[in-house]
Amino acid sequence: MTPADKRLSLAGEFDWARRKVAQKIQDYEARRSAVRLVSVTNVSEGATYVEKSIVTNVSGQQNVVTVAEYMNGVTTSVNQSLTQSKASADVQELVKTLTKQIGALSTQIPEDKSKQMAADVETLAKEIALPEPRRKWYEISMSGLKEAAEKIGEIGKPVIETVKLLWPLLLP
Repeated sequence: MTPADKRLSLAGEFDWARRKVAQKIQDYEARRSAVRLVSVTNVSEGATYVEKSIVTNVSGQQNVVTVAEYMNGVTTSVNQSLTQSKASADVQELVKTLTKQIGALSTQIPEDKSKQMAADVETLAKEIALPEPRRKWYEISMSGLKEAAEKIGEIGKPVIETVKLLWPLLLP
C-alpha cells in the first residue's frame, strides 16, 4: 500500500513518462515511413541492361515509381520470352510492335489500363515461349488487349490493328 501523497506524486511522474513514450512512438513512426529514391542498375545474362528508380522506405518495401518504369520491365520480359520462342519471325515482330504500342500509350491512358494491357502482352509473350503454347491463353490475352484498346478510344486503334494481324497467325 502506498500513502495518498506518494500516489499523487507517482501519478504525475507517469503522466510525464506517457508523454515521452508517445513522443518517441511518433518519432519512430516518422522515421519508419521515411521514403527515399534509390537508383538500381541490373545487368543480367545476355547483356540485358535494366536501369530503374525505386521508392524504398525504411521497412524495405519497394514500389515501381512510374508506369514507364513498369513498362520497361514488361518490355524486357517480353523480349526475353521472344528470344526463347520458336514462333515465326512475323509473330515475334508483331508482339514486339504490340509491346512498343502499349508502351507509347502508357503515358496517355489511366495507369490501371496500361498495366492491364502490359500484363496481357507479357502473358502472350510468355505463352508463345512455351514448348506447347495453349491456344486458350492466346485468345484470352488478345481479347483482353482488344477490349482495353477499344475502351480507350481512338488512340487504341494501332493496338487493335496489330491484334487483328496477330490473330490469324496464332489462332488459324
